[in-house]
Amino acid sequence: MIQAALEEFRRRRFGMFIHWGLYAAAGGHWRGQSIGDYIGEWLQARLRIPNRDYATLADSFNPTGFSADDWVRKARDAGMHYIVFTAKHHDGFAMYHSAYSAFNIVDGTPFGRDPLAELAAACRKYDVKLGIYYSHALDWSEPNGADPGDSSKNLHGVSWGNDWDFPDRSRKDFAAYFRQKALFQVRELLTRYGDVFLLWFDCPLCVTPEQSRELRDLVHGLQPSCLINSRIGNQCCDYYSLGDNQLLVAKEKTAFESPGTLNDTWGYKSDDHNWKTPRTIIGQLLALAENDCNYLLNVGPKPDGTFPAATDALLAALHQWFQENGDGVHDSCGTPFPQELPSVLCTRQGTTINCFLRQNAASVRISGLLAKVRQANVPFVQEDDELHLDCSQLHGDYPRVTLQFTETPRVRPELIPQDGTLTLKPAAAQICQHSGEERGRAGTAAGHSVVDVDGTTRAQPTQARIERGRLLAWHDPDCVIRWQLHFPGAGRYALSCRTEAPGHSAPWVGGRELEISVGGQRIRKELQADVAADTRYYATAESLLGEVAIAAAGPVELSLRTTKTTAPGAAAMAFIYLKLTIIPQ
Repeated sequence: MIQAALEEFRRRRFGMFIHWGLYAAAGGHWRGQSIGDYIGEWLQARLRIPNRDYATLADSFNPTGFSADDWVRKARDAGMHYIVFTAKHHDGFAMYHSAYSAFNIVDGTPFGRDPLAELAAACRKYDVKLGIYYSHALDWSEPNGADPGDSSKNLHGVSWGNDWDFPDRSRKDFAAYFRQKALFQVRELLTRYGDVFLLWFDCPLCVTPEQSRELRDLVHGLQPSCLINSRIGNQCCDYYSLGDNQLLVAKEKTAFESPGTLNDTWGYKSDDHNWKTPRTIIGQLLALAENDCNYLLNVGPKPDGTFPAATDALLAALHQWFQENGDGVHDSCGTPFPQELPSVLCTRQGTTINCFLRQNAASVRISGLLAKVRQANVPFVQEDDELHLDCSQLHGDYPRVTLQFTETPRVRPELIPQDGTLTLKPAAAQICQHSGEERGRAGTAAGHSVVDVDGTTRAQPTQARIERGRLLAWHDPDCVIRWQLHFPGAGRYALSCRTEAPGHSAPWVGGRELEISVGGQRIRKELQADVAADTRYYATAESLLGEVAIAAAGPVELSLRTTKTTAPGAAAMAFIYLKLTIIPQ
């Protein structure tokens, strides 16, 4: 049952996350105080608001503008085929009719309605799958909610657990909270609202392996097809959630999902106007789909139950794009090519390859196609494994070229330059550690654990491994990364390397010297942020390394290793890719 549900999950590809709760009523402000650049749903913890005061938000919470039909229809029209609604966030307030306590939207507010029940009905009407978010560890309304203490803080030193109302950690019994409330409410969610597509847990702080297994068994016992995300903790999941606003940079064998925001907050925040553009959202969706990863895009409704005007405008733009191009996203699998194509993002559907133009170029060249194109929606010329596309009549954001074949399209398995560019990712490499032992994707011994911004505890590996498409712990000089390449002819190529900070909001760190060997040439260069990228979530930077000459057409091995690290934190940086770009003669 789970395998069939995972296939359905991949087919649906695009979902709407909905963060809505009491925090929306405050909109990021509390009695003259602002949470600044912090996220809206963390208002209570950021400003350390006592429960008795925070609960007063419920007295006037009356979202008469809420329409489940309107929400789900807008999601479907924008290409989203499932939703994930926050039934209970970290503040402990239930956005459904819970029998556990009166601290819920039906019993505790003038609104008096159950939005989850109405959303479930609307999902059935529009063939949109219902997913439910439930904070199973953090609960600031409860004296026994998860609290890891001062050794682990969220961004800007904010407490994960409620240590303002309940400062004595020695008296906290997380097991009691987990058994008496969390399991009870999860049972409610799975027995009152019909079929639940997935349960989205979060921040598994203080959750033991035994508790994760108990929760997993409860979910699958009540609804065997209900999927569980990785933030349940302790690897008791059916699919993996990336970090907040983190993208998957290479295909993985298991199912992945990237949760992202429309602006910078998840819950509504009245002064956050840093909205992504439709082009950015579409580009992220396609980059994820190319790597067989779902995109869960968040909406933070206002306290009256309506979407912000900017949200509606973005959803309308997505609706327009999906009407023209969206059938190349749903029911698709990732790119058939072994490396990125610099001009297009690719998905495949049976005997069709969809190519979405990164930039509006008049012509596009694709190398490595071993099957003949039967039909395309643009003029084309195919010579051997080279395909030339006339895209001069295509316009808009990421317009689509459809290439139709008579059979499943075959491509060259070699890593070859595409239109003069070759991007090398760790997933396509051989990774050798110490005595030449090939590691690849094999498991490695774990070092100390790190806690990401979402509260997910991850093992910090001591030996090189690939995680979320990134190579970690590649700082040992005995760790060698090798790629087998094939060049179509002689030429000179510029080398650059992209690396990423290991956690959300952590700074990018240089202080690492690399050695690249290719075709008898050897380059040593220390990483510097020569071309910086967006650093709001996961800081990355592009480092220029030098140039290499390829003498003739044919196979070439390229290897990369770290020769030394010279700065604190440099060893923890993740490797994203090495890029070769041809230098025009």
